[in-house]
Amino acid sequence: MRSLVLATAACSLCAACGSTMPSSPSGEVGPSTHVLTRVVQGTGGGKIQATGVADCSAPCTTNVAAGTQLTLVAVPDGASVFGGWSGDCHGSGECKVVLDADRSVAATFAKAPPPGKHVLTVVKTGSGTVTSSPAGIDCGSACSATFDDGATIALRATPDSGWRLSGFSGACSGSSCTVALRSDARVEVTFEAVPPPPADQCAGLGPDPVPPPSTWQQPPDANSMANMCQPGTSDGTGNLALGSQVASRSTVIQLLDARGNPLGRASGTDVTIIPQAEGYLLADNRFSDLRPVAAQLFAIAPSGAVLGQSDQRVAALVATEDPLGGATAVWFQGATGSGNRLESYDAKASLRWSVALPDGGAYPEALGTDRAGNTLVLFKNTHGNRSPWTLDGIWVDHDGNVGPAFDSLGRPSEKYLKYRLWPRVGSGLFLSTDAFETTAAKWERQFDARATEGQPPPDWLMSRNPKLHMARNGRAYAFLDDDRKDCSQRVEIVSPSGKSCGTAVFQIANGQCVPWSIDIGYDGTVIQQQTNSSRSCTWRYWPAFFH
Repeated sequence: MRSLVLATAACSLCAACGSTMPSSPSGEVGPSTHVLTRVVQGTGGGKIQATGVADCSAPCTTNVAAGTQLTLVAVPDGASVFGGWSGDCHGSGECKVVLDADRSVAATFAKAPPPGKHVLTVVKTGSGTVTSSPAGIDCGSACSATFDDGATIALRATPDSGWRLSGFSGACSGSSCTVALRSDARVEVTFEAVPPPPADQCAGLGPDPVPPPSTWQQPPDANSMANMCQPGTSDGTGNLALGSQVASRSTVIQLLDARGNPLGRASGTDVTIIPQAEGYLLADNRFSDLRPVAAQLFAIAPSGAVLGQSDQRVAALVATEDPLGGATAVWFQGATGSGNRLESYDAKASLRWSVALPDGGAYPEALGTDRAGNTLVLFKNTHGNRSPWTLDGIWVDHDGNVGPAFDSLGRPSEKYLKYRLWPRVGSGLFLSTDAFETTAAKWERQFDARATEGQPPPDWLMSRNPKLHMARNGRAYAFLDDDRKDCSQRVEIVSPSGKSCGTAVFQIANGQCVPWSIDIGYDGTVIQQQTNSSRSCTWRYWPAFFH
């Protein structure tokens, strides 16, 4: 078979083909036309006919008005037979083609066999070679041959490098072909390109070898409470914030740079540290007899200098990081309070927007903001004590637009479960519960962004510990296993599809011990809280380890 001739190779023959409209003076095809390429090939002869365009007995191209539908007919000469179509038509009947794009068709003709002989024609698509046994077909170049009546012909398809056999059709089907010739026959062979191997889901995600850690020990303080050291975190530039509670039950936060040099201090009462690209937001609560006395949100620099602050309110303040910068906060004044609000703040503690939460709702059970800036708050709905309570949810997008309330989980199996929301890679949130009495911690649901119905967690998530953090600039998950008795803590890196990309082991000591918390900061710094002794708190850290 002769190779399919493209338009660029047939320009010298275009004048014989005719055209439904003239070309532009520059030779370019106008925007309202498409190019039809027709090729006559094989050992025989013939022509391709169509109404409105000139016949082609050799390769030719024609400019045709866009959208035109043509019916092409292959007409063999007196000493030939038609073998079939290839390109944008297949089979051996009429070829119908719509010029909604450039189109190319080829008609294969073979020499008519003498009496007692039949022609076997191979029409090939893709890149490869088809040969026959007995010899005659070598397509490549010879795609039709004449064989004796009743001959049994076996065809073998050999793909070129980077291709594979898709299958036979016509006189054969499937992945092999043997033809018993009782008349002229036609076999189509299709090769398809082998798709590239899937991208390595873990490329650039897996953990490096764990180097020796840096260490910071808070100097002994007669007023410190050794059992009240707190998990540490880091901001986006690698600065550290390490908190502990002193005897007065106030929180003292030691601020360091990535090398462990002290930068300053910050303090509060019951403080949640929310790391930012640079610096931190502090959600500070004061309680008396478990009742809120005052709450306020502060923005501080890595040195501890106050950059901004919210107004102070008599409310409980629950805040979480907004991955787009800043924080989302719930101000809760009580189940009957009309001042329960969900608010968004930037990294300087300036208010972006404020929306009211439903009156009569209980204390917020969980608060999370996904990586696209959509916030989900979950709260118990007691339905006026007229029916069992449910865990309801409300989404608010990053511009403060409130979605409808919805039942996020139904009625939970335990009344006192603690819920957590974790960002997914991209957008959406996972929901987990902490362990409570005989109930183990587990994953409960996942929520697409602003969806009013939760879905079951993926299988790969269910088998992993429900404590995670973003890693590799939000491209992967880090699952933190800090409840081990072999004096080591493990962090597994998992791709967005759930493939494990490796585990880093952070050894505390040899033998048995009860490890404290291990956490990951904004910039990927791993911070390991050590067992306390001598009224002092100690942290080990690995700067930007999962950046």
